[in-house]
Amino acid sequence: MSPPDFSKLFEDGRVVESADFGRVTLKVHAAGELVLTTGRVAAFDPATSPETEAFAEALPPGRYPVVLSVAHFEDGDQRVAGAMLKVGEGAATKWEMALLPGQDVSELGEGEVFGYAVDSATGCFADEEAAARYLDAIEADEEFFDRVGDLLDETYVDTWSWASVEFDPATGLNMIVFSTGMGDGLYASYLGRDDSGAVMSLVTDFALFEHEELA
Repeated sequence: MSPPDFSKLFEDGRVVESADFGRVTLKVHAAGELVLTTGRVAAFDPATSPETEAFAEALPPGRYPVVLSVAHFEDGDQRVAGAMLKVGEGAATKWEMALLPGQDVSELGEGEVFGYAVDSATGCFADEEAAARYLDAIEADEEFFDRVGDLLDETYVDTWSWASVEFDPATGLNMIVFSTGMGDGLYASYLGRDDSGAVMSLVTDFALFEHEELA
């Protein structure tokens, strides 16, 4: 099955009728800008899987907004339904799974995805250079992620948060960390392209909804 139009996951005020959660209202929140120095983007659990690999397709270096789609449930609970790196201003008209080098979607079975495992209810976007800086930081200081946790506490709303972790004040090189859906799981990312094939966005779907619920 082809991926849905993930742009709909980031329509502020959109109502999703979910088989699991009932009536859910989506609200979009800005989570800062991500600095890409190499253009190679990694998505991973910063607490449990810091040794990571970037996606195969490189993006143009630059500064790009990150936005979160937060699901508001009728019982008052809030969860991050997806994270989007907005690369271009145009509309994405087709979507494909973002792959690591060597991955091939033809090898997947029905309902299977390539994604990153989360065991800390936390994910992130980072340039390949920032991911390497982060790995060096936590290897040098076992309490470094505790300080990341302190930054997450500053934006905490029951039950989600986000933070920008800076590594180089001169360039702004950073990683943007955020809560992941209902917590732990395996989460796929998708590239949204315009009609010319240019990448407009990179989205990680935190699997709150069935794909047909986003139709």
